[in-house]
Amino acid sequence: MRREKAQTTKDAQDAIPPPHRRKLRQNTFSEVQLEQAEKAQEKAAAKYFFGGAT
Repeated sequence: MRREKAQTTKDAQDAIPPPHRRKLRQNTFSEVQLEQAEKAQEKAAAKYFFGGAT
């Protein structure tokens, strides 16, 4: 298989993968962890305020 030569600068840039793919994935993962922690905190607060009747 032969690679096509880029016709424009934009084509050449599109051929280069984004450099921070791994970092973005880690950020997404930590955002998920943050959301889970917030939900757990809300549950604990509800349990405290309503005497565990949730």
